[in-house]
Amino acid sequence: MNSINNKSFNAAALQKAKNKLKVLDLAFQNRYDTTFGKCIQCGNHIVYTAYNALNNL
Repeated sequence: MNSINNKSFNAAALQKAKNKLKVLDLAFQNRYDTTFGKCIQCGNHIVYTAYNALNNL
């Protein structure tokens, strides 16, 4: 039973890491783009505290 729990915990941790990597990769790719620092949904400027939130993903 522990191995099943560990497997699902590991799968969740892996998915979380993949999601964070996608966000960071997109930001890295767009770092020289004129849209860097702007919300991709509304176009508003993203404040520094929002960038810090990435550390909590």
